[in-house]
Amino acid sequence: MNAPNSYNRTNALIYELIIFIERFFSKLKNNKFLQLVKANCQDDWTEFRTLIVMEELDIQIKKINTSWEQEDKQNSAAVFSEAPPDGSRAQELLGGELRITSPWTHDKPEP
Repeated sequence: MNAPNSYNRTNALIYELIIFIERFFSKLKNNKFLQLVKANCQDDWTEFRTLIVMEELDIQIKKINTSWEQEDKQNSAAVFSEAPPDGSRAQELLGGELRITSPWTHDKPEP
């Protein structure tokens, strides 16, 4: 991608201004002089608009990546559980059976 200052800002502004004025005065759309000015400034305006869209896209990508990371953290947390002791002396001393499972294996039957 080109450097941020690779376009002429004045030409981009002139193009935006002509578009804005044409919205209110539709007869200017047929003005040959304004159309020539727009044609001359269009490349710079296109580069300007492309940079703006790419910056907005970068922001959206960061938001999506952040939300995916949060979902991964929530969905990948291990689940700990302890079964009650079965009455044996060892389990009275140590406690019941301990289990650790992961959320992505809940749909699989345990052996």
